[in-house]
Amino acid sequence: MRSEGIGLGVYGGGRYLSVWSIVGGYPRCPSPALVLGTAQAAQVAATIAVNRAVAAICARAEVVEAAARLAATDAPPETIITGPDGEPEEAANPAYAAWVAAGQLLDDAAGDDDLQHLLRTRAGIPPDGDGEGVVEQPWSLSLPPAPDMDPLAQTADWDGSAWAVRDLTPEEQAIWPLRPPPVPATVTRVQLRLALAARNLLDIVDSAVTLTGDMELVERWGAASMERDSPHLASMAAGLGLTAGDVDDIFRQAAGL
Repeated sequence: MRSEGIGLGVYGGGRYLSVWSIVGGYPRCPSPALVLGTAQAAQVAATIAVNRAVAAICARAEVVEAAARLAATDAPPETIITGPDGEPEEAANPAYAAWVAAGQLLDDAAGDDDLQHLLRTRAGIPPDGDGEGVVEQPWSLSLPPAPDMDPLAQTADWDGSAWAVRDLTPEEQAIWPLRPPPVPATVTRVQLRLALAARNLLDIVDSAVTLTGDMELVERWGAASMERDSPHLASMAAGLGLTAGDVDDIFRQAAGL
């Protein structure tokens, strides 16, 4: 398995999440997969962060290995002849530029002891003793626990030395396995009253509901249902200091989602 095959680790039609690690220098799954329908959201978010860290670590090794293969070949010509027939022109050879860049990348990576250790493990190079009987052990993944984050809206990146929590990109949100359920278009008046009461936003004993002093809202409140896009709901939310996200969550709660 190469790094690009890891992704978030979701498979089985979105039912399972692989728990990736690095064994023998390569990505492996020594632990059972998580069942997304039953796993805790925090555990899923932390596992995805580690999966992405595994992919990033292995991708870096793969780039250096590819550079080593390229740099080991003979240098291409520095220039090539190009241009339309009858009007040849000399131009820089992209293959030569890539060959030079590969050598530079190897020089830059030479000072990264941890990366070099990983590369030796991946290559199966027998460890050498240090002259005092100490033999190098194979490289192994050692990450601190993923930090606390909002599992529905955030992830964490591993930069090689520390975790950095950040918001999901729109592209990640579109494929995130921990997306909240859709907001129902309509809930019953009773459902909404109970959901608001559960948040201490409404006294359900008070039959003369006066949320904002808006009499039109009070009259609308007596209807059998409330639509999510109702302007009366927007008025109620404004009176209670609720954001659009708060109202979405209340509607989900009201519908039992």
